Amino acid sequence: MADIQYRDGGRGGRLPWTIALILAWAVFIVILLAVLSILAGDLGFAEAERILGFIPDSIFRLLDRACSHLAASLDSPIGMALKRYGALILGSAILLWVIWRVIVRGYWRLVLRPYVVLMTAIGCTAFCLISDRFPQVMETPLFSFIGDMFSHPLLVILSFIGSFGYGLPESAATHILHYGRSAYAYLVFLFIAVRVQIWLSPSSKLPRLGASRALDLCRDTLTEARRHTNSLPLRVKFYLSHDDSVNAFAFDNDKIALNTGLLVNDHEWIDEEIVRSIIAHELGHIAHHDVTANAIANANFMVFFFIILIPYYIGMGIFSSDGRKGRGPLSAIIAAILMLFFSIARTVMNGAHYLCYLVGGKRAEYAADRFAVKTGNGKGLLRFMIALSDVRSGGFSDPHPSMQSRALHLMKWMERSRSKAYDGIDFDALKERFAL
Repeated sequence: MADIQYRDGGRGGRLPWTIALILAWAVFIVILLAVLSILAGDLGFAEAERILGFIPDSIFRLLDRACSHLAASLDSPIGMALKRYGALILGSAILLWVIWRVIVRGYWRLVLRPYVVLMTAIGCTAFCLISDRFPQVMETPLFSFIGDMFSHPLLVILSFIGSFGYGLPESAATHILHYGRSAYAYLVFLFIAVRVQIWLSPSSKLPRLGASRALDLCRDTLTEARRHTNSLPLRVKFYLSHDDSVNAFAFDNDKIALNTGLLVNDHEWIDEEIVRSIIAHELGHIAHHDVTANAIANANFMVFFFIILIPYYIGMGIFSSDGRKGRGPLSAIIAAILMLFFSIARTVMNGAHYLCYLVGGKRAEYAADRFAVKTGNGKGLLRFMIALSDVRSGGFSDPHPSMQSRALHLMKWMERSRSKAYDGIDFDALKERFAL
């Protein structure tokens, strides 16, 4: 029976939810207005107000006035200098930060996730095509500054390389700068969507795990794991989830939550060794950046859905019964076609998203199990899997593989491991005894 002391350490770094929601709503409105401004010849300011009637007029006027003042400030000599050198400094800092995260912190592992790379590439390509078709997008102050954060540091790098006689052809450099600005803008907004998604998750409101035996177990397991990998963040925070299930989970790239049911329960077979192994498994999710990969996938689908949503609302605003062109049966037919297209596109996107979630989830669980074996915690995890081998899991709709399959893989990795922690274990007898 597990009875590991734990203490609720209080709320840890709670996000001001109201401010976050207001900012997210403001970003949504600004982007929507930017897209509508592309159609300024066909949809003026009054038309935009009518289509988006759910937004108060005062907000439209305030945004219009703010954008006008911002544009005037940026056109001044001081504004131009601040924009140019600010973009160079900020872009260089972001570049160095990305290189550090990719090389030192192991974010290169995200390249090994085909669904993440594919969806991000599709999103970048789509945004490049949109900016090609509507160049006004990248000419807006916000997108222009983001593009400069990419182009200014790149120009410095190309000039430095060119001084050694290895410069790129002018046409190639022009294409890289042109499409790179658009792709970079997409990646910046993708990063913002990922962070907002993580910040607004319910797990962010969990209390910290206070000083206790449970926290000591977490820190000891983390110290041991750092000897086997450098992909873990500088700080890993531990939280407490008041849930009776025997489980734990990772969230927000550097946080792990332990359920109270894992620490205190009536199961005779659960001890500190099993708790350590489950913590090591969750550290594997953090080391492999599974939370980040899922957040990127979700953010890409959010952006794709948003791209479909904008023309749907614009079309419905034009061709609905109260729209500018909403006259006669033809408009009703067009509106019905738009609704059908939107429903089909949403269904296909949801299906593709769920399939990626299932495939990526099963691979991530196996990889986290292997990480636990690598850190010497495979024995406790194997005992946990065998104890729950009768529990039905691992179906098609479950992102977790079955306990039997995970136990079989654990034995295979433990047999191949050179760790002395697995010496003396009769794997053949275990397989025969539990019919794995």
